[in-house]
Amino acid sequence: MVKRISIPLALYFINTEDIMIQRYVLSILLSSICLSLLYLIIEYGVKNFISPTFPFSMIISTVGYFILYTVFGLPTSLLIIKNLPRFSIISLLGYLSIFSIVYYIFYTLTYNPVPFIKNFEVYIYIVSTSIVYWFWCNIMVSKPS
Repeated sequence: MVKRISIPLALYFINTEDIMIQRYVLSILLSSICLSLLYLIIEYGVKNFISPTFPFSMIISTVGYFILYTVFGLPTSLLIIKNLPRFSIISLLGYLSIFSIVYYIFYTLTYNPVPFIKNFEVYIYIVSTSIVYWFWCNIMVSKPS
């Protein structure tokens, strides 16, 4: 005997663009959480995870990265996902170039006494932001048909 599976009527009206937006938001959120953890490890070390200020720092940095990823990463990924295959090195280079420009702008606006090119942490942040967003965007968001 064959069992019939009934599909709820609401599933017929799901818009694929809404699903794509949800996946983009989820990829930005996961990227922000991962980058916040990485930032806190780089800045304060693993031993300060026990600190009572850790949850507050985690929330603030996640919100900050979420805003930056939404403003700069989302338009870039909309262009890249349409034109290139998933997990392409060229797309990673595109993210690297965009995030290096963003880091340069924010670095010069905050007036740091160390020049941008001589600061080793800047390169770690640029590469980590690019790789984390590239990874989560390629896993969560499928290429539009």
